[in-house]
Amino acid sequence: MTDVAGRVVLITGGAGGLGRALATRLAARGGHVALWDRDAHALERAADEVAAATGRRPHVDAVDVTDPAQLDAGLAAVRQALGAVSVLVNNAGVASAGRLADLDDDAITATLAVNAVAPLLLTKRVLPDLVARDSGHVVTIASAVGLQGVGVARLSAYTASKRAAVGLHESVRHELRQEAPGVAHTLVCPYFIDTGLFAGTRPRWPRMLDLAPVADATVRAIERDRPLVRLPWLIRLVPVLNLLPTALTDRLADAMGVHRALETFEGRSST
Repeated sequence: MTDVAGRVVLITGGAGGLGRALATRLAARGGHVALWDRDAHALERAADEVAAATGRRPHVDAVDVTDPAQLDAGLAAVRQALGAVSVLVNNAGVASAGRLADLDDDAITATLAVNAVAPLLLTKRVLPDLVARDSGHVVTIASAVGLQGVGVARLSAYTASKRAAVGLHESVRHELRQEAPGVAHTLVCPYFIDTGLFAGTRPRWPRMLDLAPVADATVRAIERDRPLVRLPWLIRLVPVLNLLPTALTDRLADAMGVHRALETFEGRSST
């Protein structure tokens, strides 16, 4: 079990959406929360909101998680202000949608850098302390599309990045089993969340997830050391669906409107 009270919790992509919701919940449980985001003004607003809701103002730093030098400086600042990180939440994410042939090269590169490379770089830097103490928790906010057998038309770069995030988490999980079994790990794979990141996305069924239940489920998983969160319940059936013929699963996805959901995408570029 992971008790966050008194522990240093670092959340990337913390200026809004799921990051801010997690910050509010974890601060309310006594966690010493540090929030990172590229948008300094949005970070300050998020910190004010968390403080108003919990009476505990997070430490904030404007950090570009794709820049190794900024990661090092940000971690040094967190350590000086709060102490060593005990709970790492890799939450920062960007989304690019559209036919692969139409995607801008810079958008593809940025999606992979933020969603896949940044968690590698940051987790690498935090792990030595966790392993040395044989205590702590690593959380990876991935996506249902990161799971094997789940693909969505017009979401190629995002899907590739989240599959990489899932692979990172699975590899680190096995390293921790060998080196520091006291360090817990949670992989979160939700369907589309209604945070604005996927605004305009219109799946026929299931509908987009509300933010609060995803944040609540993630916090419960952290506290109870649950290794995997899949939302909604339909995502839990993916391993079974993968046993069906591809043509049949394609027809099921078409009936649910999955592969046309991104035709009206107008979401923002980051969480």
